[in-house]
Amino acid sequence: MTVSLRVSLKKPVYTHLIDFASLRITALFGRVSVAVLTLLAIIWMALIFDFGGVVGHLGALLNHLDGS
Repeated sequence: MTVSLRVSLKKPVYTHLIDFASLRITALFGRVSVAVLTLLAIIWMALIFDFGGVVGHLGALLNHLDGS
């Protein structure tokens, strides 16, 4: 058997197929990162613009948790 015949008898390697498990993981991390960034943006906006006196409420909560 020649080398070219042995190569042609090997199973083909499908490198162009999509690995759906890795796509699911990537999509999950994408959704998680979007959720985390959204949460951080909301917290940042609340601290900057002090919607409804949220900074005072957070300070009172932290003082209560601290036991002061």
